[in-house]
Amino acid sequence: MAEIKVARKKRPANPGIMVAPLLAVIPSISFTEGPARAARTGLTLKFSYTKWAEVFSHLLGGFESAGCIHRGAACLMFGVFTKHLVDLCRMEKRDYGRWRALVLGAGSMVPNRRDLTELIGTRKWFVGRGERPAYERWTDWRSLILLPCSGVSR
Repeated sequence: MAEIKVARKKRPANPGIMVAPLLAVIPSISFTEGPARAARTGLTLKFSYTKWAEVFSHLLGGFESAGCIHRGAACLMFGVFTKHLVDLCRMEKRDYGRWRALVLGAGSMVPNRRDLTELIGTRKWFVGRGERPAYERWTDWRSLILLPCSGVSR
């Protein structure tokens, strides 16, 4: 009599793989809704003497509730930022060996000389004065998006 083998679902080798999709969603919520929530509640608390702040805080459940929401949003943003720094440290040790290679290396989103040549080539291509440039890992506009997020443009 032949044995029937039951196919078992294998676990992923790295349990962190299961957390990765969640870590992709939390920062987007945290860094889009978190600051907005913190700003709404923080401004309500800062300008508590105005009529609009009284109305808005009443919608949130009062000034005490607005303060709790404000601190919760701040804790969420701080936690995600800390997790990001921990991931960067791990990636630096595992893949790069040096911070300079991580921040300014080939896979970095920090704009470099190659991005400048691609930017110029793209503008020439756009107006019909040149060929379309062969982009590296990041196109010029994707790496330039990083600047406002990091505070470099201030």
